[in-house]
Amino acid sequence: MFMERIQGELKQLLIPKDRFTPFPRIEDRKWWEAVDPSQSRPILEAAEAAREEPYPQLTATRYMDFQRDGNRSRYEASNFARRRMLNQRVLAECFENQGRYIDSIIDGIWLICEESSWCLPAHNELSCWPKSPLPNIEEPFVDLFAAETAGDLAYIYYLMGDRLAEVSPLVPRRIVLEIQKRIIAPFMMRDDYRWMGIIEGGFTINWNPWITSNVMTCLSFVETDPYVRAHGIWKCIKLMDRFAATYHSDGGCDEGPSYWGKAGGALFDCLDLLAMVSDGRLDFFDEPLVRAMGQYIYKMHIADEWFVNFADCSARLAIGSDMVMRFGARIHDPKMVALGEAAFRRDKVDYRKGQPIVRPMRHMLPLLAMHLDAEKLTGEPPMPAYSWMDGIQVMTAREKEGSADGFFVAAKGGHNDEAHNHNDVGNFIVYRDGQPVICDAGVERYSAKTFNPATRYTLWTMQSGWHNLPKVRGVEQKEGAQYRAGSADSQDDGITSSISVDIAPAYPEEAGIRRWLRTVSLDRSAHKVTITEDIDLGEATQDVELHILTWGEPTIVGNTASLRGTKITWPEALLDAAMDGQDTTQDPSMQGSWGDRGLYRIVLKAKVPMDRQIISYEITEQ
Repeated sequence: MFMERIQGELKQLLIPKDRFTPFPRIEDRKWWEAVDPSQSRPILEAAEAAREEPYPQLTATRYMDFQRDGNRSRYEASNFARRRMLNQRVLAECFENQGRYIDSIIDGIWLICEESSWCLPAHNELSCWPKSPLPNIEEPFVDLFAAETAGDLAYIYYLMGDRLAEVSPLVPRRIVLEIQKRIIAPFMMRDDYRWMGIIEGGFTINWNPWITSNVMTCLSFVETDPYVRAHGIWKCIKLMDRFAATYHSDGGCDEGPSYWGKAGGALFDCLDLLAMVSDGRLDFFDEPLVRAMGQYIYKMHIADEWFVNFADCSARLAIGSDMVMRFGARIHDPKMVALGEAAFRRDKVDYRKGQPIVRPMRHMLPLLAMHLDAEKLTGEPPMPAYSWMDGIQVMTAREKEGSADGFFVAAKGGHNDEAHNHNDVGNFIVYRDGQPVICDAGVERYSAKTFNPATRYTLWTMQSGWHNLPKVRGVEQKEGAQYRAGSADSQDDGITSSISVDIAPAYPEEAGIRRWLRTVSLDRSAHKVTITEDIDLGEATQDVELHILTWGEPTIVGNTASLRGTKITWPEALLDAAMDGQDTTQDPSMQGSWGDRGLYRIVLKAKVPMDRQIISYEITEQ
């Protein structure tokens, strides 16, 4: 898609490294002093408060945690904090220009350059053979965070390389050497990284654009050989093509909104940098697929920080507001820009940690370059009344366009081998007035079990039984591409929005389901959501359960569950209710979404044997 549009020799289309100055360096005092205080002050205050705080230690034994007990969070917390502190001090020095942070910046750079590997422990096994709990320093592996580390260092080199050289020219030289050795050389020499999608069995989920965007950053700002620079960027464009080829024309991200910023959003990073480094000669933002990939994020927005969270996705997200605004501007979509503006007003701090958001430098510099004043941004989220992404088979609908008032519903078809898959074909969620009623739990904090095929579906969050789905004859959905929606279709006439999904093929044969056509509909005139199950089980069985996951404990009386002004009503003659739940307060990822209210599961059990049956239940205002 991108390669076929390049006309001419790439080297001639690129701005030479020594003339490539897309952002002001530290020496440009007029620019740095013009940044709005609403952006600079929180970073300066946070940096000052932590100015004497030492960088975290990264030890070999902590690295080995992942293989020893499956924990990846302890090492990652220190690794990420080290990089966040360095970026914060770099930005503080650029704002102040007093030299107070220079020594600490050099310490941070040197510590990172001294690390045996920039690859995270959870990804180390992809590069080490035989399997080892420690990285092989003779063979650097380009994973997500090795590339992101290099991208940050490349920006730091660009911003203040001359200032660092005043202390010692070996500091910027060290940055260049480490980036070339750890990132550029292996990227250029190897085609067998699975994330490139070149070799058989390769994959092109978010790893591809996320890594490629950082590699392109390194090539653009650091690589001095114009031949290597041009050929490296050429390879980046080839990989971008491979990633884009995996998408449907609807632009839907089956990894969910939390990964959108590292998937479609990371492709934006690639394309944005490509347009800058070519002085606009390589601008692909007019591609319909690129436009659709951007618009996905506002189609999945519910209200405030709440997003549709199918797959490995938390229900509450602090999206990259700068990227959303810039993406929207590039594709000339004011709705997307407005979502970014609203997110920027809300997300000046990380709502879960109470700290100023310091993102990777490839986001921070464009954000600062926009010279934004939150008080002057007036955009409101577009909140479309209806969207249907037929490629990934996801519908969203709300009662009132542009408003969180009333009911919002989302439902999906798809298959059970999606990226970051949960066994959730036919799952649905319902919100009312911008708050969850019927939920998708999301995902717990990642561990060794999360991405191990032998253990992933032992985790409750991945199982269909803990989604809003049936269990028949004790059997739940299975993982694998063959377990998919038999059909999926959506309709909207302005009054009613609906999706119908045959979920029977998502279950193995032992479930004995011939057909299970689930229809989820939002009736705007009646202010209600209706779920209709049209079932053919072949032979009669009473071993049928419907599961409904709620945010907070509902009150069940007879055939009605009540919850914060909303009620769920089912046919009393057919179904009897029980309830259980999961304690989500002990897991940081779950707690970040659901707080202390917890998740409860209404289990609707068949009262009578069922063969061919139609069951309808409703969600209405109380």
